[in-house]
Amino acid sequence: MIKKRFTSPKLDISRESLKLYSFNLSDPAPEIRPKVEVEVFTRDRPLELGLSQASIIEQRISQGDKIFVACHQLKPVAYLFAATKNCWVNEIQDWFIVESGEVYLYNAFTTAEHRGNHIYSFLISNAAKFFKGLAYSYALIFTTASNIRSIRGIERTGFQCYETIHFHNLFGLRIWNYKPRSNDVKSRFSNEI
Repeated sequence: MIKKRFTSPKLDISRESLKLYSFNLSDPAPEIRPKVEVEVFTRDRPLELGLSQASIIEQRISQGDKIFVACHQLKPVAYLFAATKNCWVNEIQDWFIVESGEVYLYNAFTTAEHRGNHIYSFLISNAAKFFKGLAYSYALIFTTASNIRSIRGIERTGFQCYETIHFHNLFGLRIWNYKPRSNDVKSRFSNEI
């Protein structure tokens, strides 16, 4: 399915491909063990990470998002946000409409010195378990098709790719090409509805 929309002309040409992943929270999840000892904390109020701008964290928390923080020796080394409401996805310039009972995991970050230790996968797994405990049906996460490390980390947690989106912005003409879906996820981008 191809959708188009024209906005004001801008000297901008961009393109991006997103891989959309889901995990059915009623399925058993693989056990993920990070290579270094980390503890994961769930927060629903602002905190100082030193890894991201405090204003961004405050804005997301005020919208109702949660943040999962991985700490190694009491120092934050990674984080992951979780949204249960509509969320802007800048890579394809569209709103992701998060349906009831589904959670969108996004904007993960791991410090450079801690990458490669499966902390990213551990955070995703912890977030999925958290929302499974709240009776959510699906956990969703996206990554750019070119980010092989993120793809590996996501797939390690048992998430399956259910859709690919190719986005083009040609001087204000925005084009989204959605490949057919392969499961029961209800959440959609605003262009898909």
